[in-house]
Amino acid sequence: MKPKYLLPSLLLSFALTPLMTKAEPIENIGHIHNLTFAGENQQTLILGAHIGLFSYEQNSAKQISKESFDVMGLSREPVSGALYASGHPAKGGNLGLLRSDDEGKTFRSISKGINGPVDFHQLAVSSVDPKIVYGVHDGLQVSADGGINWKEGGKLPPKLLQLAASDIKPNKLFAASEQGLFVSDNNGDSWQRILSYPTTSVLVNKGSIFAFVVGKGLVVAEEAEEMQWREINNTFGSQVLLDFAITADGHRLVGLSQYGALLESVDQGRNWQSLPAKPLPVTVQEKNGQIIFQTNCQSCHGIAGVGETYSTEGLTTKGYIFAPALNGSAHAWHHTDDQLLKTIMEGSPRTSKMPAWKATLSKDDALDAIAYLKSLWGETQKRCQGPKHMDRACIGGK
Repeated sequence: MKPKYLLPSLLLSFALTPLMTKAEPIENIGHIHNLTFAGENQQTLILGAHIGLFSYEQNSAKQISKESFDVMGLSREPVSGALYASGHPAKGGNLGLLRSDDEGKTFRSISKGINGPVDFHQLAVSSVDPKIVYGVHDGLQVSADGGINWKEGGKLPPKLLQLAASDIKPNKLFAASEQGLFVSDNNGDSWQRILSYPTTSVLVNKGSIFAFVVGKGLVVAEEAEEMQWREINNTFGSQVLLDFAITADGHRLVGLSQYGALLESVDQGRNWQSLPAKPLPVTVQEKNGQIIFQTNCQSCHGIAGVGETYSTEGLTTKGYIFAPALNGSAHAWHHTDDQLLKTIMEGSPRTSKMPAWKATLSKDDALDAIAYLKSLWGETQKRCQGPKHMDRACIGGK
């Protein structure tokens, strides 16, 4: 009997943030939906967010779109470098399909789609035939003329998360879903499952298929050998990648987690770090806390507090509780120091996996560990710790 995967909720709700007119820290732009790299300057990351399109480099984000809109779908046309987008205008409603030929500064309407205006949450453009565009709104829609005219596609895999077009065949399409990774050789009319684990994102680059598979991490296969997968990295802890982008040379990858955090690899996905990189412990208390964490906590909560890595056991066992991330990506910062201290010393009533440490650690040891964890948090998490995380300013990310 095929196991049923109890995939945790991947899509979180975030409030809108005010229009940004200057470069600010990445955490100030609110929820990010999608990623791509700039067409010419591959050091610049392009972010599709709730209030528009942003460029990101040197640890700061700057809005580049003159229009303020919720960028739900984003895909780059590989030949001309044009950007296709879809989403919601600031006043509500749907925008249909948009196109930008100036790296996102301005957009023009291409079409409303079928029964539109549509809101394509998933967009993909074929690199073999750039006139073939795929969008998802109340089902799959397929265009053969650059998004002007559309026809309905076949039934999509259940609980779809992302689409990616083939690099070698014009009508070939990959679909990442909570039910696995699927492939279609006929523009989405029919599908074959090629990975059975929940797959949260998929990307195709120069004949290689990259996918993030829950419980397996980042995996890759060549398009010509779709079943020959190899694991690149599975040290993401409780984080899964909902989207990722890759540079033209294939060396730099940037991923977007379900917590809205950015992760970066500069060695083809083998090693990852937060973007921007987390600072090293500075104070004596933080350094001592790092040792305490590595000795007593890391085996469950992951390296640098990234959380317990998803496993088949955890995903198929009802009531299984994963050890949460403590590095600021999840909800540790919603608790005060006193609440965190109490959990460390007295354990958690929710699970025996978090025992009381009062017989092993002193209060000062526990406080040192908390200081180390807080050194991994961003400035917003530190400022909004505890009950303040529900303040309007904190919810908005400012």
